[in-house]
Amino acid sequence: MLNEGESLYQNGYGSREKGQLFLSPVEALYLSERDKLAIMDERSNQVLPVHELISIFSVSDPEIWTRFIIYRDLRSRGFVVKPLNSERIIFSVI
Repeated sequence: MLNEGESLYQNGYGSREKGQLFLSPVEALYLSERDKLAIMDERSNQVLPVHELISIFSVSDPEIWTRFIIYRDLRSRGFVVKPLNSERIIFSVI
């Protein structure tokens, strides 16, 4: 039986490193919106809603909302989408 992280990885989310799953901000937003991931605020021990996550992520990526909308659209069409670390190409679509 797969654990949750392995199951997400098998479904095309994140990358694995030393047995851990790492998600990009858009992947975390998407999974949070779909109620497949809960991101907790360490201070309040409360689940952060998607609109707060967008505010947090936008500090380091002002285009996070646009990236998220594109990512969500592609995922909803059945594509496996991998975020890239490039200024010109933001996703790889499989």
